[in-house]
Amino acid sequence: QNLKRLRKRGKDIIVRVPLIPGYNTSSQILQETIDYLSSLCIKRVDLLSYNKAAGSRYRCIGKSYPLENLEPSSPGEMEKMVAEFRNAGFDVRVGR
Repeated sequence: QNLKRLRKRGKDIIVRVPLIPGYNTSSQILQETIDYLSSLCIKRVDLLSYNKAAGSRYRCIGKSYPLENLEPSSPGEMEKMVAEFRNAGFDVRVGR
């Protein structure tokens, strides 16, 4: 709802999408994301590679990190995901 509200106000929106292997990196989910963002006329998307460092915050508060053994997408996998968004017309930036 927030994205729709911002679009109605004519705001330029940059959507940052963390790519978490096994959660939102399948072709189907990526296409659903592309379709949704396209429907809102979003122009720029920042794709963020999964970063294992996030787990250190959990250890600091004495909790186990549920994604402890998860590995980031390979450079080749990232390139494919970037290409899917670019082919859909998005200005894509890659971050961490």
